[in-house]
Amino acid sequence: MVEDVAPIRMMVCDMLEELGDKVIAEAGTLKEAIEVARVADFDLAILDLRLADETTELVAEITRGRELQFFS
Repeated sequence: MVEDVAPIRMMVCDMLEELGDKVIAEAGTLKEAIEVARVADFDLAILDLRLADETTELVAEITRGRELQFFS
């Protein structure tokens, strides 16, 4: 789960867990998101398109390159 606004990130993670999903990792910065995208084992990544003045395009590319799913 990649979202730079902490309350929104926490709310979405809580909702996913209430629905029975397991949140593997959370990232609030592009650097954190890239690190997670490179090594974490997940079924679906949820990406905020814009993190402050940056985009998560590289995270999407890494995820796609690993043949994993993402939603942005």
